[in-house]
Amino acid sequence: HAVDVLGFKAKIENGKISEYRANVKIAFVIE
Repeated sequence: HAVDVLGFKAKIENGKISEYRANVKIAFVIE
């Protein structure tokens, strides 16, 4: 899933966790 990839990036880029979570919500709505 693309969500898994985004989650992996979020763990690396610790500063953008909140942005990542917003993107996950959008991703679930799209799929």
